[in-house]
Amino acid sequence: SIEQWIADMQEAGLSASRIRQAHRVLSQILKAAVRARYIPANPADGIPLPRKPRREQLFLNPVEVDRLADAVDPRYRALIYVLSYGGLRWGEAAALRVKRVDVLRGRVDVNESLAEVGGDLHFGSTKNHRNRTVIIPAFLREMLNEHMVTFCGSDPDGLVFTASNGAAMRNSNFTKNVWQPAIAEAQ
Repeated sequence: SIEQWIADMQEAGLSASRIRQAHRVLSQILKAAVRARYIPANPADGIPLPRKPRREQLFLNPVEVDRLADAVDPRYRALIYVLSYGGLRWGEAAALRVKRVDVLRGRVDVNESLAEVGGDLHFGSTKNHRNRTVIIPAFLREMLNEHMVTFCGSDPDGLVFTASNGAAMRNSNFTKNVWQPAIAEAQ
């Protein structure tokens, strides 16, 4: 039975995420069999699945944010503060364009995200497909303005945060080359 198959996967030590993924594939196959009228109903429907454990979110306090920002190349200092105080997701910050930042009013319009899929970068809508405006604190306005003057060109469609070569940032490269070393140094 499908229930026994799931129990066997749990017993074998597979994660809840992997079990749910395997169930989804089986369910899609069985759904195709129902559509083709090989079976009357999908036996995978309604099967209880293991829940994915919720990871506790960790939040940095202002002193920790400062230490982390001090440990990165100046090119990424404003990024650390925008992520920390603006609440942007990585992909939203990586896709942020010059024309979407109003430093005088302290506003950042979030309406695009950048994702790396199979080694290729793709610009698209935000995770929940909703645009929003984020208000940033006064100290960050000044820092962001200085960042844009120093690192951004005059193209309003240009990216605010880029890799050291001026290209769009890849999360994998940033994590390995900037983030992890900064965390190690800031501790």
